[in-house]
Amino acid sequence: MRLIFLVAAGAFFLASVAPLSAAPATPVPSANATHITLVQEKNKDTIGQKVKRAWRKLTNPSFTFCARCLLPPSATACTAQGKDRGEARSKCQARYQLCAITDDMRGCR
Repeated sequence: MRLIFLVAAGAFFLASVAPLSAAPATPVPSANATHITLVQEKNKDTIGQKVKRAWRKLTNPSFTFCARCLLPPSATACTAQGKDRGEARSKCQARYQLCAITDDMRGCR
């Protein structure tokens, strides 16, 4: 019985490896191929946008919570800004789905 299993496993292994070895390693470029490289310019922030962002960071308080996850087992600190503690907690919950968000910071990194 074990011999049949080993023969079947070997056959499946060879069947899965055979098509990969038949394919060429690298595609051959044709003589007519043209290479087009697109470069997207990075949008730079204006001074007004930088001032608004700095003002928002100063006026909106930031709250820190502990996100304790089961898979993988970890505990990490989550800092979020919001109008109130509930809104900041919901932002942390959205960032760390399937994790418990607590106010207790003992054991968090």
